Amino acid sequence: MYAVARPTKELLALFEKAKHLEPTTQDKDRNSIFDRALKYVSTITEEEWIQISKEKIKFDFEGEIPTSLKVRVLNEEVYANVMNSFKTIFKLERVKTPYFMKLCLLAYIHKLNVKKSDK
Repeated sequence: MYAVARPTKELLALFEKAKHLEPTTQDKDRNSIFDRALKYVSTITEEEWIQISKEKIKFDFEGEIPTSLKVRVLNEEVYANVMNSFKTIFKLERVKTPYFMKLCLLAYIHKLNVKKSDK
């Protein structure tokens, strides 16, 4: 299964930011980053989701934007559970993949920033 989205500068910038914040021992490909982001957001509260949804993205992507963005979902069960929670929290019938990916990555980046500042 894949999560497919039209790539935007902010979405690509979020993947790059996560890549730079992660420990160097982990896989740095988008599939692995998104998988770790999904595992993390599966544990956050409704209040955290809402807070993250209100944040402005302050990252910019330098480089060529590809024509499509296809990220392999490594754990379909976690993806489905997070997607269902997301729909319930935001009272949505249908979720746009780019928005879902952005919020998952933003939450994950916040976690990485907190870990980094604790060291």
